[in-house]
Amino acid sequence: MNQKLIIYTHETYPKRGGIANYCHEFANAAASEGFSSELIGHKNTAYPEDFTRPPTYSIHRGSNRGTHNPDCIWKSRRLIQAKLLENPTAYHVFAEPGPILALGLLSKNIPANLIYLTLHGSEILKWSRQPIYRMIAERAFSRARQINTVSKPINALATAGFPRFKSKFIPVPNALPEIYRKQQMPEKPLKAGSQMCLLSVGRIDRRKGYDQVITAISKLPKNQRTSLRYTIAGAEKDKAYYDELVAQAEEAGLAFNIALNCSQQELKNHYNEADVFILTSQPRKHSIEGFGLVYLEAGSFGLPCIAYKSGGVSDAVLHEKTGLLVEEGNLAALSRTIEHFLVHPEERLRLGNANYEFSTSRSWRDVVRESLGRE
Repeated sequence: MNQKLIIYTHETYPKRGGIANYCHEFANAAASEGFSSELIGHKNTAYPEDFTRPPTYSIHRGSNRGTHNPDCIWKSRRLIQAKLLENPTAYHVFAEPGPILALGLLSKNIPANLIYLTLHGSEILKWSRQPIYRMIAERAFSRARQINTVSKPINALATAGFPRFKSKFIPVPNALPEIYRKQQMPEKPLKAGSQMCLLSVGRIDRRKGYDQVITAISKLPKNQRTSLRYTIAGAEKDKAYYDELVAQAEEAGLAFNIALNCSQQELKNHYNEADVFILTSQPRKHSIEGFGLVYLEAGSFGLPCIAYKSGGVSDAVLHEKTGLLVEEGNLAALSRTIEHFLVHPEERLRLGNANYEFSTSRSWRDVVRESLGRE
């Protein structure tokens, strides 16, 4: 009989996002590793809309709404306690902040000892600075056998914030989503005089830094600006920011498009049409980029990446190997980096080819094995 593995999360499909992707990929890969996997989510939890294969894991819908508000955490607490008591020999994976806080609120001793946590970055900033959250988080940490962090920089952040648990923190970088793993890298022929297409993928949020990309492009000479096209594929979150981006691009005379709520196939089309992937995320209001799955997605399409050296991005974009990293907020350097790829298209091919090899070199089965200490 397969060993049971239970994953707890407040962020799941149909909401798209890094943690929703993480939970689906982890549950799916765990089943491939011989586990009987169950995903404990919020009341509207679903499989990905484009997940056409028969499900390899089961879903248990809780009563919470999928937020990190106290009422949702409290509802999770009751369900988590029941699951831990019912499954003392199972592997219990707490994949994001909501369930981890719920674990820290449990008052009773629990028989389960195969408890594993995953930290993505932003929660470390919040919990380490607020005494009540620190106390609850440390109670959860004390119950864990291993605490996984999604990149080496985030592991260093966790160690600095919670040095007492240094021995439990293990960096386990993410892997390319399975939906992109089996495709062939598209050819990117260099066409003289053609536009270079820059692509960003992510929700419309100021932390993603799209305005900085447009500002950097606006610093280029006019003849270079007209040789560029910039597309953002994402979900609208901040309407005011969306309007600012449109106005900013119009003022810069930039060929610009925002494609909202793309289907998986539409997103693949955008990746195929792009020449360079660019996403300049940076910390904002205790929020930080823990890794960045989209940089690996871009790599599976043979795209080099431009990014800020922020959070855990340096584990997803290898400087001068799979892309180019720029110091946060250095718009002049960002402009020069964009110009570099525009003037040297052969560099797009060289780094894009390397990014393809890098992004496809690691699987989610690797992530599962390392996360559970089963290397």
